[in-house]
Amino acid sequence: MGSELHIERRDAGTGNRAQIPESEWLAFVGSSPDFELRDRVTATSSRGDEVTVAGPFGCWTGHPVVAEVPFRWWAGRVAVPFADEHALTGALFVAAALDAAVTDDDGNVYEAPEPDWQFPAADEPRPDPVAADTPSFDSPPERDEVAFDFDGEPTFWDRVRQWFGRRRSP
Repeated sequence: MGSELHIERRDAGTGNRAQIPESEWLAFVGSSPDFELRDRVTATSSRGDEVTVAGPFGCWTGHPVVAEVPFRWWAGRVAVPFADEHALTGALFVAAALDAAVTDDDGNVYEAPEPDWQFPAADEPRPDPVAADTPSFDSPPERDEVAFDFDGEPTFWDRVRQWFGRRRSP
C-alpha cells in the first residue's frame, strides 16, 4: 500500500479523473457522525517538530488507534495521508458515499470486500441456532441487531452498516 490514499472519481466513458465538488465533500463531512470539520490540523513529528496545515479537513474519528485521521479535499479529490488498513476502511466508507474509488500512490485500486453472506428475504425462515442446540455462524444477525465491542460500544462495522442504512432511508 502506498503512503497516501486518494478518493477520486473516474469518468465512466473516458476513464479520466472527474471532480468531486468541494460542496459535496463538505456536505458529507457535515452529515457524518464519524467526521468533524477542521480549519487546520496540527501534527508532531517523531523529532518533536510541530507542523500546522491549513484545511479544510474532514477528520475521521473512527480510527481504533489514533484520535483522528485527516481527510483533505484538494483539487477535486480527497487525500488521506495515513495509509494503514483502518484508514483504508474509512476511505472505502467515504468513497462509497461519494460514488468514487480509492487508490494509493502506487496506482493500486481498492474495493470494499463483498460479504460472505446476504440477509435473507423477509419471508424466508431463518435457522434457529438455539433450537439446534449448537452455535451457528451461518446465519447473519437480524437487521436491527447490533454487536458490541468489549467496551459496550457498537463495533465499527455496525456503525458503518447503520450509517449506510440511514443514508438509504427515504
